[in-house]
Amino acid sequence: MNEAEGLRQRRPARPQVITEENTAQGTKDSSTYSNRVFRVTFMTLAVSLIIPLFGAIMFLDCPIDPLPISFKEPPLLTGALEPNVKLQQAERLFENQLVGPESIANIGDVLFTGTADGKILKIENGEIRTLARLGHGPCGTREDEPTCGRPLGIHVGPNNTLFVVDAYYGLFEINPISGKCISFPFSFFLSLSHTHIALTHRCSISVVNFKSFNIGSSYAYGFNYGLNGKP
Repeated sequence: MNEAEGLRQRRPARPQVITEENTAQGTKDSSTYSNRVFRVTFMTLAVSLIIPLFGAIMFLDCPIDPLPISFKEPPLLTGALEPNVKLQQAERLFENQLVGPESIANIGDVLFTGTADGKILKIENGEIRTLARLGHGPCGTREDEPTCGRPLGIHVGPNNTLFVVDAYYGLFEINPISGKCISFPFSFFLSLSHTHIALTHRCSISVVNFKSFNIGSSYAYGFNYGLNGKP
């Protein structure tokens, strides 16, 4: 045996061919490794946060002492609560004839309301007429409200006079027959007993620009209106 025959022959190295499958496999392996690292990091952070929080909940005294609340069984939908379609069957009154009626009061069968154009309207026997106007023209747009007025609340007083509060001009007492107005520089609240009126100091609040309202500059007053109509 000669020296050449005793040597092991090595196979020649084959050139490696890079294909799309090899590239995809390498990308998949890298993505799998990144996902594994992310999951481990996320779990570590979660455990490091949950354990101290759980310990704080278990060992620290809670300042909240909750009380149990129990609700009664809801009433049966019978009688006045029984479902019906009465509202769907309601008739629209004076449609397109009243401009933004805000509040409605009645004396017997006569209705009174204030509209967006600053008028106090009287509705009697199906006819609409202007009882009083709180501001002055021009009217018709939102920008005209500060001069035109905007009556927002209307209530019948103990002597069957109308108390109307306007967003810009304050409180008015109006005769429902003649339409004569008595002005008070306040907004108001008439108690349910019809014997007391609470007055709040009028400020420069605007229906349009309500941000100008400064609640710290208002005051509240009250007096007993009495049955004779005098404070």
